[in-house]
Amino acid sequence: MSTKWVQIKRIKDKEKRNQMQNKIKITIEECQKLLEQNPFGSLLQMKITEAEQGRVKAELPFKKEFTNIYGDLHGGVLYSAVDTICGIAAGTYGYYVTTVDGQIRYLKAARATEYVTCTA
Repeated sequence: MSTKWVQIKRIKDKEKRNQMQNKIKITIEECQKLLEQNPFGSLLQMKITEAEQGRVKAELPFKKEFTNIYGDLHGGVLYSAVDTICGIAAGTYGYYVTTVDGQIRYLKAARATEYVTCTA
């Protein structure tokens, strides 16, 4: 997936920003809270399983409501999950971001399973 990011808000003092970025220690609980505060992201009902600066891993439940007519995970749901987790991973550096353009190439359909893992 290639995604272009637009920075909405950032600390203007570069030295202060760099110091903060080096000190940021993100927890799974903090990432989960960010996810749940996102109205759309909370609809996906994902669970953060790993978190560190610049990297987040989450589980997306495989629910009937998330499937297409073939019973596979709908591509739009998967894209939304990836986009959401990428935003949280970028947020671990102290940036607020929004996706302005994105592209995903699916290798195969996500078949029925308990959950799908998303890593950014």
